Amino acid sequence: MAGLRLLVFEDGAGICLYVRLASAHRILVDCRRRSSYLSLKFLRDLGELGPLTPLSQYLRPLCCPPCLDSWLKAVNLLRGLVFRPGGSWIIWQPMPSSGPGFRLKAKVYSRTRMPDPRGIGELPPLLVLGLNAAQIRDLGGPPGAWAANSSLALKFCRSGEEGLLLGGDLRPTAWQTLLTDREIKGLLAGTSFFAAGCPERGYDLARSLKMAALPWLVLGSLGQKASWLSPGQCRSCFETPKVGAMVIDVDDAGELDVQAWPWEENHLVYKGLARPLEDPALPAPWPVLKALGNITGTSFSWA
Repeated sequence: MAGLRLLVFEDGAGICLYVRLASAHRILVDCRRRSSYLSLKFLRDLGELGPLTPLSQYLRPLCCPPCLDSWLKAVNLLRGLVFRPGGSWIIWQPMPSSGPGFRLKAKVYSRTRMPDPRGIGELPPLLVLGLNAAQIRDLGGPPGAWAANSSLALKFCRSGEEGLLLGGDLRPTAWQTLLTDREIKGLLAGTSFFAAGCPERGYDLARSLKMAALPWLVLGSLGQKASWLSPGQCRSCFETPKVGAMVIDVDDAGELDVQAWPWEENHLVYKGLARPLEDPALPAPWPVLKALGNITGTSFSWA
């Protein structure tokens, strides 16, 4: 993946994903329903496009009938940076940012090749889980189901503290498939809190791309020492830093440099409600409750 650059940006009219491959092939996936000059202007202003560096492909998937294979190809351009079959660990560290937003360095390790990442980085790693393309196909359903089930789930836990599981948009059937793996069940042990958000515009490809960027939004928030939950609270709303654009560069060693900054209307934000697994009003999905033995938390703090 050396020489790979990805840009995700959102101006309120729709999300875009730009990919520049090591071969200099340039792809723009534009999820706006109407054409706009802003995406091309944004890329020109960054020096990505010009008279000698035109786009190789310009894709507007919302202008075509939904196609699962095309959908997965688009989402996996971004999701594939962190997703590995069986799960992955992100070892990361925050970096100084030149302005508003955040910056961090990260490296991704397959969970099956590195069962225990303790001692590698200074900060606790982020666990990334999700379904592979074949599993998403097997679950089928309408496009809204594809979008939800292509989401990533994350777990973060500091030593000696109760864990928080961000469920992304995964539906109960997706959790049921994911938790057939006993090792994944073991990795989720110690989880007492569950969090999930509600998409403002429904489940679609744009939402899928945002959820594929979820690990970076969450790590950016943790890097800023954001306090999502306060001691003694059983429920808490949280949101990641307000950014509108994010660039991810991959070097020869596979290290990722991630930077995000405000742009236009700052729609690259994840909002969710964290609550105990067995919250009376909003319990975690039943496969999660079953796998974790109905553990109920009392308090959690990111501070």
